[in-house]
Amino acid sequence: MKEYKERAEYYRIGLLTGLLHVADVIAWADREVARAEQPIYILIELSLMEGAMPHDICSKLREFPGEVDKFRIIRNVLVDMYSSLKVNSTLGDVFARGLNQLWADCDYEVPEELEPISWLDEQPFMLAEFLERFWKNADNGDLP
Repeated sequence: MKEYKERAEYYRIGLLTGLLHVADVIAWADREVARAEQPIYILIELSLMEGAMPHDICSKLREFPGEVDKFRIIRNVLVDMYSSLKVNSTLGDVFARGLNQLWADCDYEVPEELEPISWLDEQPFMLAEFLERFWKNADNGDLP
């Protein structure tokens, strides 16, 4: 069950920040429903939410039972954001605004290394540099 919670939180944060789209979440839920002998009900509900608003999908993703290290998952999302930004630099403004939403989602309290998410929407030109730090750490095996 923890695996579902971790994936759900990754998809929720990815959706919130603009890294992922509703279709990505639905596709994941569909795969999990097809794979499981007896899928959990939340996955079935998610699978049927095509066309739902992103905030509704995020709310449903929060319903997965269990606890996870949210900040570890945020770091993993940041690594993936950097990879996406390298491929498509036009995503910078979307990601910067999304990270500001993430800051609000964290009740404006994040570890010091994540504090730039509170102002990157005002200075999006610094986004790539911020994300690159997490990407480099991930390449070096410093991230879980």
